[in-house]
Parts: sequence; C-alpha cells; structure tokens
Amino acid sequence: SVTITTTTTGATIKYTLDGSDPLTSDTAATYAEAITTAAGKTVKAIAVKADMINSAVATTKVAS
Repeated sequence: SVTITTTTTGATIKYTLDGSDPLTSDTAATYAEAITTAAGKTVKAIAVKADMINSAVATTKVAS
C-alpha cells in the first residue's frame, strides 16, 4: 500500500494512479487512507490549500 502525507495542516491531497497530473486530471481522487494498487503503477500526488502555494507534485512507482 501507498501512504501519502503532508505537513500542512488542513491541506487536501489529490492523487492519481495513472501518472497523470493530480491537479488537472479527471482521474484524480482525494486522499483519505492508504492506497492499495498494483505493482508498477505510477502514483502522483499534490497537496493543496486555499490561500497557499500548492506543493510540488510528488511521484513514485509502486514496487513489486
């Protein structure tokens, strides 16, 4: 499973499992709990909060 965290209190984490941009993709989901997905998937995530600059997009490939 993949766990995503942010140190910004109150931020929302958006993520994708298909390698697309989590800020603009129709496939983006809001993170709520650890993600279980197949090996080899590319996870991209971003933290967003009103009146703050978005985080950089974090990318990882799920290990087998």
